[in-house]
Amino acid sequence: PIQRVLKADVRHEPLQRVAETLNADLSTVTVTSRFIIDPASVGGNLALRLFASLLRIGMEEGVSHDFCWNGESRAQWRLRLGYVDTGIRMTDASGSPQQILRLPMTRRKTSERSVVRLVRNSVLAA
Repeated sequence: PIQRVLKADVRHEPLQRVAETLNADLSTVTVTSRFIIDPASVGGNLALRLFASLLRIGMEEGVSHDFCWNGESRAQWRLRLGYVDTGIRMTDASGSPQQILRLPMTRRKTSERSVVRLVRNSVLAA
């Protein structure tokens, strides 16, 4: 949950600004920056499947947005999955600039599998 991330470090304040501009309820926003997606690496397909399951569960639980921050080299995979660049930057713990990305999500029923299909199509596109 974004609330836990915001409490961890003041440098995450730009995430809160983005959420506020979206009028998002902070209790429905998640952050998945530590989940690294790189289909070219060993186990990349498994990582994408896990990520699709994570998003599907989030949709079922009413998550409205997922945020992440990435350097430009890793941002491309999130952008292919439907994330949008917010135009806001922040620095990570090492002082490197990071793009803040967001994925708008809608509530889904358990039987719908659109996120899994989205990830599979993204893998094929990669």
